[in-house]
Amino acid sequence: DDHSARTEGFEYELVFGANRVMACEELGDDRIRAEIKNLDPKQVRRIRFDENMVRKNLNHFEVLLGYLELMADEAGTTAEVVEQELNQMSNSAKRGGNLSEDVSSHIELYQAILDRYNGGKLTTFRSKLIRFRSLPTDVRTALDAGKVDASKALELGSVKNADERTDLLDWVISDNPPVADIRKEKRQRTERTPAKGEKSLLPI
Repeated sequence: DDHSARTEGFEYELVFGANRVMACEELGDDRIRAEIKNLDPKQVRRIRFDENMVRKNLNHFEVLLGYLELMADEAGTTAEVVEQELNQMSNSAKRGGNLSEDVSSHIELYQAILDRYNGGKLTTFRSKLIRFRSLPTDVRTALDAGKVDASKALELGSVKNADERTDLLDWVISDNPPVADIRKEKRQRTERTPAKGEKSLLPI
């Protein structure tokens, strides 16, 4: 079956339960109970996402991308089209325009997907997705590696000066300060930095 979820070179693919398999192997078990199902790629993605959501194995950005992928799958379109439709939704709300029937039905579907996971409102989802996509590379890398959490990554991402951001990122990774302390440190650094066009007053 061309639609079965298989890894090249193997007859079957493990959809979820890798940690349990590893635990059994460490205990010396050579036979592990498994269910064999014929799944298409969309079903595999849905099952894996559900499993990771239950086990909280995803960072905040990965959850957003997971929602986006589910929206595309269930609407029969691509992630790029989903984002375009969300932008249309936002522009329509601001300017009072009307959405096409197809886009409106998709918007309802996208909200239903978020409701399924208690994922909040579509407008909030769109705003968060934009903010995470705009994170600098160094902050995204730290987030993906689990070295900083989502809220701290967003705070660090707003620091435009690369040297300042690197210094703050190193501090956050090593000391793990609360978000309030990161904001305080950012504010203090801003106050110490002369505004553009101003000269620093140096003691004589």
